[in-house]
Amino acid sequence: MRILSKYSYSEPHITRAVARTFAILQPLATRSAIDVAAVCKALSIPRSSAYNLVGALSTLGYLTKRRDGILTLTEQSRAALEPTGRGALRSLEAVSWALQILSLLGRGPSSPAALSRATGVDEETVSLLLQVLRTSGFAEPDGANGASYRLGPRVFE
Repeated sequence: MRILSKYSYSEPHITRAVARTFAILQPLATRSAIDVAAVCKALSIPRSSAYNLVGALSTLGYLTKRRDGILTLTEQSRAALEPTGRGALRSLEAVSWALQILSLLGRGPSSPAALSRATGVDEETVSLLLQVLRTSGFAEPDGANGASYRLGPRVFE
């Protein structure tokens, strides 16, 4: 039985909002500060949207906003984005891939192989991301054989 929600699986505005929120962190990973006007220009969004995204990141403790509109990473964020192993932006890339997977699962059940073809991400990585999404309740096996996945109940909370 599928879980129904008042929200559509395929509403891309939610995925875009999360992607834009994380897109703000990317330039800050290589610079010490950026102003809100530059964020608006880089993401092609109105100032009000930028302030909403900045507010969310500030509330979560990822960045601080000075009165003059300059954004800086918190020490906690800077430590998380420090280049290690394959590089800090690899983490943001994984988030992007997971969001792509969730968006595709929103269209209906899919196998790791099909998700790999659709995203361009190797199947092993897709399987690892599905494992993380499954553990956190955002994806679940579809059917008895577990060869396909669908959105999990946590998506609807």
